[in-house]
Amino acid sequence: MNFAIVGHVDTWRVAAWLYARRHQDIGILRLPGGTDNVADKAPLAFLARCRRVLQIAYPGVPVGENGAAWLDTLPPGGCLDWKREPPGEWARFIVPIVTNPGDRIFCGAEMFIPIVGCMFQIAHQVPHCAINMGENARVHLIIDFKKPEAA
Repeated sequence: MNFAIVGHVDTWRVAAWLYARRHQDIGILRLPGGTDNVADKAPLAFLARCRRVLQIAYPGVPVGENGAAWLDTLPPGGCLDWKREPPGEWARFIVPIVTNPGDRIFCGAEMFIPIVGCMFQIAHQVPHCAINMGENARVHLIIDFKKPEAA
C-alpha cells in the first residue's frame, strides 16, 4: 500500500489563518523545536496537533524530531509532475487543509482522494504525482518526520 490513513486533525483554525494570509508568501513552517518564521502561532499549534495524532497512531515512536513541514498549494487545473524521492530516513505525512472533489494524488498504481483533516502517510519513494481538476485551489500540509530507526 502506498497510502496509509493515520487519523483526523481539526483544520478549521489553520484554514482561517491561511485565508487571512491568502495573498502572502507563507514560507516553510518549522516543527516545534526548530526555528519558526511565522509570527502567528496558529500553524505551530496545528503542527503540534498533527504530532499528537502521530503519537496516538504510533505509540512509543518518537515523532516530531528533526522534521520539516510546508504548505503545498495547487491551483485549479494544476498538476505536479511525477517524482520519486530516494529511500531514506524520512517518513512523509500529508494533511489536506483545503480540498475539492477534483483533488487527486497518485502513488504508483494507486489513487487517493484527499479528505479535509484526514492525515495520511504516503510512500514518497514510489513515483507519485498530484492533479487538481477542481474549480478551487487546494492546500495540503506536507510533514516529513525522521523515521524512528534513523532518529
